[in-house]
Amino acid sequence: MLSQAPGRALAVESISQRAESASDRAVLALAIPFVKAALRGRPAVMPALAECHAPFFRRCRAVMQAIPAGKTIGYAELARRAGSPGAVRAAGQACARNPLPLFVPCHRILGAGNRLGGFSCGLPWKEYLLEIEAGR
Repeated sequence: MLSQAPGRALAVESISQRAESASDRAVLALAIPFVKAALRGRPAVMPALAECHAPFFRRCRAVMQAIPAGKTIGYAELARRAGSPGAVRAAGQACARNPLPLFVPCHRILGAGNRLGGFSCGLPWKEYLLEIEAGR
């Protein structure tokens, strides 16, 4: 989780010191450049993620990952693109239960009327990520 205030330097390298297994270190070796680039508003190749959750949540995750940086959609559109137009609240839950917000960019999902809605890391982070992706 992103816990430091947006805009302040993050010690991303320190994460690798906590990786205990070789496979964890390998995943982190791929993830660290992605995280650094994402926090600087630069494009990067996202590492592959393991499949998890219910089928609708997986479809929501795929939709979120397909939204280009700097673009946003609403929860209703997320539900529609995930194949269940009536499941707007479930789409919100797919965002709320997203354990990897930089890898599955749920910050690109907005509430009705283009309101920010919520974000697991706090609204200042959501605003920050949207701003750097928009190039501001």
